Amino acid sequence: DKFDGKFPVVFGVPRSGSTLIRNVLNTIFDGNVKVQKHTFFEPKFPTVVTYRDFRDSSVSWWRKDTGKFDNVDQIRIVSMDDHSFTRIRGRYRNEFIKYLNQFKAHHSQDNILFLRFEDFVFNFDGLFLQIESFFDITIDDDIKSEVVESLNIDHVKKTYNSSFDPSTQFNKRHVFLGKVDTWKMIVREKDHDSLTNFFRDSLQQWGYTT
Repeated sequence: DKFDGKFPVVFGVPRSGSTLIRNVLNTIFDGNVKVQKHTFFEPKFPTVVTYRDFRDSSVSWWRKDTGKFDNVDQIRIVSMDDHSFTRIRGRYRNEFIKYLNQFKAHHSQDNILFLRFEDFVFNFDGLFLQIESFFDITIDDDIKSEVVESLNIDHVKKTYNSSFDPSTQFNKRHVFLGKVDTWKMIVREKDHDSLTNFFRDSLQQWGYTT
């Protein structure tokens, strides 16, 4: 591969699929992807960066952090006035999006692969193509089959439905739906515009519709 066997490091905006991607890469690179971070670092090794619509990712963190529900029929609505959600979305705008922008501003595409959650979460074929192109490798069909079978959302949700699993870092509340615009189901309707306005500049910068 073009990185001479240097194994990748993963950065993820929280709740943007970075744990899934680390597990995919661990399967491809035989368990050698040890580092997954949510803060900026100088990428001395090939770096894979994940991001997601900041409305979806911040609401996803609120759901997981507050432990409000795990299934669609348990959904609880959050308002922009909710104290925990105010804190969480503030961290996204003031910390995690800034880290994401640092990767974009200071380093070339040659050393960083940006993966958009909406493009890969239900599209392993597209994900494999991006990984093969970035690392200049060919992924064996057996490895692809293993990834698809063991890391699809339905399997992960069914398998890791109780305690935290240290080998994968999945846990009971790790996966909800994974669908685009899930935030609209969880944030009360009259706050939709306010949440979009809160993240508007960053959403537009990263190619999301506002």
